[in-house]
Amino acid sequence: MAEVTEKSIIVNGVDKCLVSELKRVYGSVEYQGAEYVFLQFPIVGDTVREYRPDSYTTAVELGDEICEEQTFHYHVTLTYDGHVREVAYLGLDDFGNPDTVDIE
Repeated sequence: MAEVTEKSIIVNGVDKCLVSELKRVYGSVEYQGAEYVFLQFPIVGDTVREYRPDSYTTAVELGDEICEEQTFHYHVTLTYDGHVREVAYLGLDDFGNPDTVDIE
Protein backbone atom coordinates (compact mmCIF):
# COMPACT_ATOMS: atom_id res chain seq x y z
CA MET A 1 0.00 0.00 0.00
CA ALA A 2 1.18 3.49 -0.81
CA GLU A 3 1.52 6.14 1.90
CA VAL A 4 1.37 9.94 1.92
CA THR A 5 4.90 11.37 1.80
CA GLU A 6 6.33 14.83 1.23
CA LYS A 7 6.74 13.81 -2.44
CA SER A 8 3.03 13.02 -2.86
CA ILE A 9 0.97 15.36 -5.03
CA ILE A 10 -2.35 16.72 -3.76
CA VAL A 11 -4.89 17.37 -6.51
CA ASN A 12 -7.45 20.13 -5.94
CA GLY A 13 -9.47 20.56 -9.14
CA VAL A 14 -6.91 21.63 -11.75
CA ASP A 15 -4.34 22.67 -9.12
CA LYS A 16 -1.63 20.20 -8.09
CA CYS A 17 0.74 20.76 -5.16
CA LEU A 18 3.55 18.73 -3.64
CA VAL A 19 2.95 17.93 0.01
CA SER A 20 6.41 19.38 0.77
CA GLU A 21 5.34 22.70 -0.79
CA LEU A 22 2.09 22.74 1.20
CA LYS A 23 4.15 22.11 4.34
CA ARG A 24 6.54 24.94 3.48
CA VAL A 25 3.78 27.46 2.70
CA TYR A 26 0.97 26.54 5.13
CA GLY A 27 2.87 24.64 7.82
CA SER A 28 2.38 21.43 9.74
CA VAL A 29 1.96 20.16 13.29
CA GLU A 30 2.76 16.99 15.19
CA TYR A 31 0.01 15.47 17.29
CA GLN A 32 0.09 12.15 19.14
CA GLY A 33 3.09 10.91 17.16
CA ALA A 34 1.74 11.82 13.69
CA GLU A 35 2.55 14.80 11.47
CA TYR A 36 -0.29 16.69 9.77
CA VAL A 37 0.40 18.99 6.80
CA PHE A 38 -2.01 21.90 6.39
CA LEU A 39 -3.93 22.29 3.13
CA GLN A 40 -4.63 25.99 3.78
CA PHE A 41 -3.74 28.74 6.25
CA PRO A 42 -5.50 28.37 9.62
CA ILE A 43 -8.64 30.50 9.90
CA VAL A 44 -8.99 32.37 13.20
CA GLY A 45 -12.32 32.12 15.02
CA ASP A 46 -14.48 35.03 16.20
CA THR A 47 -12.13 37.61 17.72
CA VAL A 48 -15.04 39.85 18.81
CA ARG A 49 -16.66 37.25 21.08
CA GLU A 50 -13.56 35.38 22.21
CA TYR A 51 -10.50 36.86 23.89
CA ARG A 52 -8.23 34.08 22.62
CA PRO A 53 -10.05 32.34 19.77
CA ASP A 54 -9.07 28.96 18.35
CA SER A 55 -8.08 28.66 14.69
CA TYR A 56 -9.05 25.92 12.28
CA THR A 57 -7.62 24.30 9.16
CA THR A 58 -7.69 21.10 7.14
CA ALA A 59 -4.77 18.71 6.74
CA VAL A 60 -3.46 15.38 5.50
CA GLU A 61 -1.44 13.01 7.66
CA LEU A 62 2.07 12.05 6.55
CA GLY A 63 2.31 8.27 6.44
CA ASP A 64 -1.46 7.87 6.02
CA GLU A 65 -2.60 5.19 3.57
CA ILE A 66 -3.48 6.09 -0.04
CA CYS A 67 -6.37 4.03 -1.38
CA GLU A 68 -7.66 4.46 -4.95
CA GLU A 69 -5.71 7.75 -5.29
CA GLN A 70 -7.35 9.25 -2.19
CA THR A 71 -6.39 9.82 1.42
CA PHE A 72 -8.33 10.97 4.47
CA HIS A 73 -9.00 14.63 5.20
CA TYR A 74 -8.55 15.91 8.78
CA HIS A 75 -9.82 18.97 10.66
CA VAL A 76 -7.18 20.53 12.94
CA THR A 77 -8.10 22.88 15.79
CA LEU A 78 -5.29 25.08 17.11
CA THR A 79 -5.26 27.16 20.29
CA TYR A 80 -4.64 30.91 20.12
CA ASP A 81 -0.91 30.31 20.62
CA GLY A 82 -0.58 27.61 17.92
CA HIS A 83 -0.78 24.42 19.98
CA VAL A 84 -2.96 21.57 18.76
CA ARG A 85 -6.26 21.28 20.61
CA GLU A 86 -7.74 18.52 18.45
CA VAL A 87 -7.29 16.58 15.22
CA ALA A 88 -10.44 14.92 13.91
CA TYR A 89 -11.25 12.88 10.83
CA LEU A 90 -13.98 14.73 8.93
CA GLY A 91 -16.11 11.61 8.44
CA LEU A 92 -18.57 11.47 5.55
CA ASP A 93 -19.27 14.14 2.94
CA ASP A 94 -22.76 15.30 1.88
CA PHE A 95 -23.18 12.20 -0.31
CA GLY A 96 -22.27 9.69 2.41
CA ASN A 97 -18.81 8.98 1.01
CA PRO A 98 -15.64 9.21 3.14
CA ASP A 99 -14.33 12.78 3.13
CA THR A 100 -11.05 12.42 1.27
CA VAL A 101 -8.40 14.38 -0.64
CA ASP A 102 -7.37 13.39 -4.17
CA ILE A 103 -3.72 12.47 -4.46
CA GLU A 104 -1.39 11.37 -7.29
